[in-house]
Amino acid sequence: MDPVKFYKDVLGKAEKKSVTIIAIGFLTHLKELHDSDGGKTLIEEKVAELVVQAGNFHDNVTHHAGFNLGNSSPPLPLIVVYDINVYLRK
Repeated sequence: MDPVKFYKDVLGKAEKKSVTIIAIGFLTHLKELHDSDGGKTLIEEKVAELVVQAGNFHDNVTHHAGFNLGNSSPPLPLIVVYDINVYLRK
């Protein structure tokens, strides 16, 4: 299934601010959802939390520490523009 269609189907049926999205890789599909027709509104209305697997920034200072964020399209700051809780987990 197309990831954006999947997000829209799930979010469209969800209660307001009831969804936690757990992103364990690149944020590309979230960006595509954001950019799609009605996607930004779905995120704003339905998503309560965004949990992102973001790397180990305390113990790992290599270029791999934040690979999912640094190599994602878009990087995290471009997706976190909503009134939701955001958690970065290693």
